[in-house]
This record gives sequence, C-alpha cells and structure tokens, in this order.
Amino acid sequence: MAHHRLRSARHAAQQTQRSLGAQAGVSASTISHIECHRGPDVPAEQRRKTKTRLTTALKLSAALAQLPPGDYSLEEFVERQNLFGEAELYEALVNQRARTLRRAARSTRHLRAVA
Repeated sequence: MAHHRLRSARHAAQQTQRSLGAQAGVSASTISHIECHRGPDVPAEQRRKTKTRLTTALKLSAALAQLPPGDYSLEEFVERQNLFGEAELYEALVNQRARTLRRAARSTRHLRAVA
C-alpha cells in the first residue's frame, strides 16, 4: 500500500505528526489531512483536493530536511522538494490565488466614502 510521500518521509525521520507539526510550525491536523486524504492509496472518489498552502509545503519540506534553508523561486521549490507532487503544488497555487482574490474583494466591499 502506497502512502503520501509526507507520511513516508515523516516515518523515515522517526517523527510523529505532532512533533513534525511543532518543528514546522503547522498543526498536526494539517499533516493528518495531507497524509490521510491525498495519498496514492486513497481511492480517487474519496481523495480530497489540496488545501495546502505553498508556505506549509515549504515549512514541511524544510522541517524534514528535504530543502536547505534559503529563498526559492516556485520553480526551484517544485524541482528540489519531493514530498508533494507537481499537481498538488499547482492546485495549492491556484487555491492561494483564489484566497487572495477573495480577500481583496472582501476588503473593497466595506469601503465607504466619508465626507
């Protein structure tokens, strides 16, 4: 049975979801969601779309020593890390853009001219 690469890397590093979350600065439930709902062993009809933010993927990659500390372009990050598939990262980028647009729309809705 194949698991999400994050789970395999976490087990190889002998870390629990809680310890990895503390080290990466993300919640254990975020790690659980990634591992349980998006692995290749999850049937396609039960697989959930990613809600992972690119910053979360970067934090997890750094915490598991998949990447040395530093600044990365999106292309470099996709190329150097091996925890998340390219499709997952693309979906994360699309979701991030949608969140940014929703935030911008919400902030402009409540503006009022003051005399």
